[in-house]
Amino acid sequence: MQKSIEVKEKLISATMELLEASSGHPDAVTTRAIAEKAGVGVGLINYHFRSKELLIQECVQRVIEQVVSRFKPKQTQYESDQERLTDWAAQVFDFLTENRAISRISILGDMQEYSIQSNSVKTQQGLSYAIRETLPDSEKQWLSFLLVSVMQVAFLGSDACRERLGYDFTKPEDRRAFLSRLVSTLIPSNP
Repeated sequence: MQKSIEVKEKLISATMELLEASSGHPDAVTTRAIAEKAGVGVGLINYHFRSKELLIQECVQRVIEQVVSRFKPKQTQYESDQERLTDWAAQVFDFLTENRAISRISILGDMQEYSIQSNSVKTQQGLSYAIRETLPDSEKQWLSFLLVSVMQVAFLGSDACRERLGYDFTKPEDRRAFLSRLVSTLIPSNP
């Protein structure tokens, strides 16, 4: 059993290294390269993960989980919840756009197996801390769920957003404008 866990971790470690070397582009990572780097036979990839794609998905989820757990918003004084939430959301959205391939895999993986442990939910929990403490937790959870869900749809459908809404997410100012509008819709004003 221990040997099986060791092999599985070797495959994950090798895949993560190859993903990093390919700048997060999973198509550049071959099954043969993973097996060679891990020092195991190609068949063990299918044995442990059923496919290269599921192995890559596992690795991406781990990478994103590390990013989410280390996320520290800028220590800035904000004049309003809107400003704080927009800034924190912009940091998340910037990461998504700067890491398109792995972000896409992570979001789609979460959608297939959405749970309290998914990176999407952890991101929601993190962003909920940007919302004033006077709101009940259930309201913060609702607002952060809506925010992250809309951000993910906008990210995945960035071409449609550019065409329909006029936001070009390759431009930081358009990402910020989109998020500012979204947050002001969700939290109209401070009481």
